[in-house]
Parts: sequence; C-alpha cells; structure tokens
Amino acid sequence: MDYKALIPFLTFLIIFILAYKRKNKISMIVVGLYLLSSFSSFFMDKDVLPTHNFEEDSIFLFILYTALLAPFLIMTLYLKPFRFIEALPRGEIFNIIIAFLAVGALFSIIYLTPYAIASLSISASEVRRSLSETIVLPQSILTTIAVGFPTFYFAYAFIFYVTIIQKRGIIIKILMLLGVLSFVVNVFTFAGRDGVLFSSFALVLGYFFFEPLLKVSTKKTLKKIFILSISFALFLIIGITAERFSNSETLDMRGLKVGIVGYLGMQPYIFNDWVNYNDVFNHGHSSFKMIVDFFGIGNAPVKVNNQPYTWMFGTFLTSFYAISGFSSLLLVTFGFWFYFKSRIKLIRQNRYYPLGVYFFLGFFFHFVISGMFYFRLGNSGGNLFMLLSILAVFLFRKRKIKF
Repeated sequence: MDYKALIPFLTFLIIFILAYKRKNKISMIVVGLYLLSSFSSFFMDKDVLPTHNFEEDSIFLFILYTALLAPFLIMTLYLKPFRFIEALPRGEIFNIIIAFLAVGALFSIIYLTPYAIASLSISASEVRRSLSETIVLPQSILTTIAVGFPTFYFAYAFIFYVTIIQKRGIIIKILMLLGVLSFVVNVFTFAGRDGVLFSSFALVLGYFFFEPLLKVSTKKTLKKIFILSISFALFLIIGITAERFSNSETLDMRGLKVGIVGYLGMQPYIFNDWVNYNDVFNHGHSSFKMIVDFFGIGNAPVKVNNQPYTWMFGTFLTSFYAISGFSSLLLVTFGFWFYFKSRIKLIRQNRYYPLGVYFFLGFFFHFVISGMFYFRLGNSGGNLFMLLSILAVFLFRKRKIKF
C-alpha cells in the first residue's frame, strides 16, 4: 500500500464523518464518491498505471492535491434539502423554461443518438483510442447546442421532482427524464461510462433535496424505480468495462482492477505525472475553448501533448494545471471555489428564486462530481453551459426564498 494515499483518504474521511454527524445525505453522497476514490488509490500499481513511476511521486503534490479538493467538499456540508413549498418555482417564466428545456432534450436525443449508436456498434476501446470531438461529433453550432443541453442534466433532474410534487402531466415528467437521459446518450457518443454514473447521481441527489416535500407513496415508487435503474446502469457500466479492459467477454479480475478500481483511484498519481513530466501547456484551449476562440487566442498554434498520462483521469486539477502550470492551477481553482462559496452564502441568506438555486446546484454538482475525473466542461458545449448557468443564477437572484 502507498502510504501517501492516506493523505487524501483521511482528509476526505474526516469530511464524510462530519456530514454523517450532521445527517447530511447530500454531502455524504458527494464526499463519499471522493472517499471511495481515495480508498481505491491504495490499490494502484503497475498493472493499472504501467507508465507511472511510483518512486517519483511527491508527498507535497499529494498534500496539494488534497488541499485543493477538500474546500469544494466542505462546501457540500452547507447544502440542505428543500423543506418549504416556496422552494418550488411556478408561474409563466417557469413554464417557458420547462418548454425550452423540453425542446432541447428532444433535439439532443434526436441529434446525438445516431452518433451514440455508431460508437457503441464498434469496439469501445477503438472509440476511446480516437477520443477527439472532431472525430466523433462534427464541429458545428448544432453539435454545441446538442451537447450543451444535456449538460443541464442536474436541472432536468431537479425540475423532474418539481413536476412530481406539483402533479404535472406525464408528458412533462417524461421530457424532463429525457433531459437526464440525453446526458447518457451524449457520453455514449464517446463510448464512455461517465454519463450513466453522473446522471444516476443527479437523480439520487435530486431525490434527497426534495425528499421532505414528497409523499410517502411517491417515495416508495421512486425507490423501486431507482433500484431498477441502478441495476440497469450497473449492467451497462460492467458491459463497457468488460469490453475495454477485460481479457474475456465478461468482467474478469483484470477488468475489475484496471477498469473500475483504477478508474476511481488513479487521480492523485496522474496529477503527479502532470506536474512532474508535463512541459506542454495549452493556454486554456482544453478548458475554456469557447472563450479563447472568442478572444482570438484559439488562432495561436498549440503543441499537442501525447504523453500516456494526458489520456487518464487526474481530477479537474490536471486540466487547470495544463493551462500554464502552477499559476493557472491555483488561480483557476481558487476562482471556481470563490464563486461557488459566495453563491452558497447567498443561497443560505435566502437571496435567490428557486430556479436560481437549481441552476447553481446543477453547475456546482456537475463541476465537483464529474471533476473527480477531469474538467468535463472544457469543450465548447461545457463552456456554453457554464456561461448560461452563471447568467441564469444572476437573473434569478432577486427575492428571498426559504431554503
């Protein structure tokens, strides 16, 4: 066992215990994912990371890795369920937004499904070897929109529960679920497993946010649906994992170790690789593509880094380090932390309309949960999602609500 891995594990364990003592299920789920990741780090070896030099790992970088991630997890301790009916949006603006999201969900499903089928019809490992948006999806404004809508899968999940509580029509409920499903389809275009995992988190976290407002009979029905959905999700994850990492058609020990344990536990080691070996910086092209293109930075040539570790997961920290080194790592990480921290403070002061809270939580959870692997918001669709989320949060900061 690598004892350096105790640094993030013990830190995340302390935060998890705090969440447990506060009976904060929302925090326990998010922190629990990072705790599972840090526990998996104990089992990293050459079988999982064949190009990694474990002797060159820096204890300082393990400390830095932990110190930069922990503040985001601590913020989850201050998130609580909606306990008042005023936390539910209503009115014409809400109806317009539902209609807009419903159209977006349908468009994304229709647009992305053929690409997802094409990816899944061939070897998943073959798709991953050519993992490039320019190859899998065409570069166009339609692709940006089609990829952008599914990124709001947390907002779709939250509004899905609102439609249940408000007893809205079955069609609206199905369309909101399609919005969550569209994220799964989007990730399938790259033969990825992430979409199944993250969308499941969205529905489960959404349930705990709205649990106090749900009827007992509704809770029982939803729990049965969760059991069936999670079982199906595990089936999909195991199938893709077996194809990509196992020596046989079923999930063998190699597939389990490399494809699941390694998938969860490689992060601090890949972060070490980026800092120790990287000498090629992308100046934001892989993290803020839409922004650098808009300001003309995208016209400058950028050398591609083809090192093996660049295709592995090192949390959002590696993406921020890849911009320009330690300066970008610290500045961009602090910038996101400050924004999230300040918004959570305003939410706790009852300074937002319900929709503002939903869009903020969708942004925050997508950043933190998917960011355990890498900065998923770095492409044009992800950049568009960030800008629209920030705009929505700004527009819906108006009057006090009970939260």
